[in-house]
Amino acid sequence: MAKIPSWERDETILALYTYLLHGRLRSNSPHIIQLSQHLRKLRNPNETPFPNKYRNPEAVELKLRKFANIDPNQHSGMGKGSKLEMEVWETYADNLEELSKKVTNILKRIGISNRIIAQVDELKMAISKRTEPVLDVALDTAKNHPLKVIIGSAVGIVSASVAYLFLKNKDQN
Repeated sequence: MAKIPSWERDETILALYTYLLHGRLRSNSPHIIQLSQHLRKLRNPNETPFPNKYRNPEAVELKLRKFANIDPNQHSGMGKGSKLEMEVWETYADNLEELSKKVTNILKRIGISNRIIAQVDELKMAISKRTEPVLDVALDTAKNHPLKVIIGSAVGIVSASVAYLFLKNKDQN
């Protein structure tokens, strides 16, 4: 049975760059659409069994979701990533200078102009904006969430009941 070819290393590196720069995106995002177009320049889609599906925006979105699963700063994503995704993450996620050089070389190879080529400072700023505020917003939301009050009250009632029963049982012995 014919299937879409597995992602290659250079494709995965471009996807990681996009993920680190923009985070998880929807398939209709301009960044996803642009990445899909770049990926389709690395390999002719007409040479694959399903040219319309080859590295289409939906496939690119799934790839970014897999990186979100690997990302320790995220708490959601799509499980079951590949060994290649883990290897690329471990090689480049904390080595932005090297990632920028690699992305630049890949994009030059497919004839993409320098104006959209990776910049390390851009990556660092995007990553810091994406991780720190997300944690702050999540914490603020949790602090003010109505369920917190309900759950806290329930835990208090249960704790008081257990303590009462414990003391009552202790007095009877």
